[in-house]
Amino acid sequence: MSKKEKQKEKAEGDGTDVFREKWMNRCFKTVAYPDPACVKVMELVSRALSKRVTQPQESALKQQALFSLLGPEYTEQYFPYQKYNIKILDPPKIKPAQREKYVEEMREFLKKSLDLAMKDLGYPDDISTYKADDELGHFVQNVSSTFREGLRKHTSHIQQEEDVENEKRKKEQEVKKSKKKKENDDGESENSDDEDEDGDKEKGNNMSHTKPSDICSQAMLALIAHDSSNKDQYLQSIRERHLGFNMTLRRYFWRDYLEEKEKTRKDIKEEDDIMPAIRREFNKNLKKEMKAQNISRAIQSHNHGDIDAAVIETYDYTKSLRSLDTDEHMIQTSRALNILCVYTKAFSVSNIHWLMPLQQVYNIRPGDKEDVHVMKLAVYLELLLRHCRPSIEDVFKIADKIVATVKREDPEYCKHISNCLTTQVSRIAIRDFPAEVLMQDQKASQKLYNELKKNKRKEMKEDHKKIFTVLDIFVRMWVIQGYCGVLSIASSLWVWDELFLNKWSKKYLEDVGVAILALIKPWMMRANMYSGARKVLLDEPGKLYISDVRKSVLHLQEGRAYKDIPENKNYLAPKPTTKQQ
Repeated sequence: MSKKEKQKEKAEGDGTDVFREKWMNRCFKTVAYPDPACVKVMELVSRALSKRVTQPQESALKQQALFSLLGPEYTEQYFPYQKYNIKILDPPKIKPAQREKYVEEMREFLKKSLDLAMKDLGYPDDISTYKADDELGHFVQNVSSTFREGLRKHTSHIQQEEDVENEKRKKEQEVKKSKKKKENDDGESENSDDEDEDGDKEKGNNMSHTKPSDICSQAMLALIAHDSSNKDQYLQSIRERHLGFNMTLRRYFWRDYLEEKEKTRKDIKEEDDIMPAIRREFNKNLKKEMKAQNISRAIQSHNHGDIDAAVIETYDYTKSLRSLDTDEHMIQTSRALNILCVYTKAFSVSNIHWLMPLQQVYNIRPGDKEDVHVMKLAVYLELLLRHCRPSIEDVFKIADKIVATVKREDPEYCKHISNCLTTQVSRIAIRDFPAEVLMQDQKASQKLYNELKKNKRKEMKEDHKKIFTVLDIFVRMWVIQGYCGVLSIASSLWVWDELFLNKWSKKYLEDVGVAILALIKPWMMRANMYSGARKVLLDEPGKLYISDVRKSVLHLQEGRAYKDIPENKNYLAPKPTTKQQ
């Protein structure tokens, strides 16, 4: 960095910054006072505001608290017969808490007065789209064009920097590869293919590719950091578009939701950033449990063997997760689940599916320590399961409503599914289902699950077979896994975005299930026995296009008819000569 650039950076961080993004501060300084367009609007608003705030306050202390917010220049201009003397608010004349009380009261008064002043001028509540040919219209246009151009330049600058850096890394990789090739030609290396493959992976992983949407998201988060009161407005805008979040916003808003839920607990103090407090509390309780359970390493619970086996089996048999089936990912999964198992003294196979989206969103960053990152995942998972995952009772209720809706709206379809699931049921794979979804009585459900798993080579009793040959148990499995066991990873993340935006509404969980059943109908109608129906219910949701899932869920959320749910675009009707399987 040149001396000139360092001086510029220092000047930009002189304590007058409004936003944490430097390019936004440059734009702000361009359009703020004393910019002529800004000055004209300020003069109009100041005059209108003065008519609302010049009446005397009930005490001298409150009056000076108001002046401290308005500033000496405004006070001198619009309160010519009163003295600006905010020193009477300083200790020991009054206590700091009392001062803050007066200032906060006057801040609220000033905010209401400003809103009224804006109305007096005929300005709308939201001026972002104001386009009238007047002082405010010109100012808004100036702000909009300045920030738009600033964003364009910043995006271009970031991409140019990345291109230079990527080209540099590419050349370094080529030199490294050339040296290895020379060593191979000289007979000095026996693992050339593996090394080349690792080099290609390293090259791909090291390349930077910042998307313009990520830069826009950083700007949005900078606005929220400056004024968090705008957060709900931004969320509402995203909610109305039903497009979900990109990774930058996902990381922020998922965490923000969990933090807000946790703030309701009495033992968590109100802080701007409560996650450190949450982690401290988690670590404290984890250490207590480790001592009580006589465990030396949290990543190796007493159930570590069962957890490792469950992780391997789940990733082996869940098609939507196979792309993540690497040693590194599996080890990370097992370790996070073991930590949670020690903390809660319980383990559920469905936890694997609830952890997966967190691993995608809060992936390890350069410089992060693996053990610290795994602990962070365990903390997030504990919060997620406690605040978002439906209870067993709700899982059964939600599944019942999903099946009842489809049965009511399309009885022939449900009858066909029922016939398929009860035809030629040769063998049922117990591993398809978590123990919790067999029966609502969890003790009885776990007992039966253990018994069936132990006797899996024996013929299943008819009474037990009936539990596994109904649509309900498949839907319960979908719900208890947060739909992450059947939908593709991309679709799962979108569904979760919408769930976070809708506060994990049970109705939203129901609509997702109904949409999936409606979309896989063409494939289900080609099945004619248990094996075919099972394959459709387990595999086809993962092949749905995210756009189809989005359209169908939105269709139901808007209260439109089930019969008009958009069709599955990833279905090709069989030729007339093709027999049903």
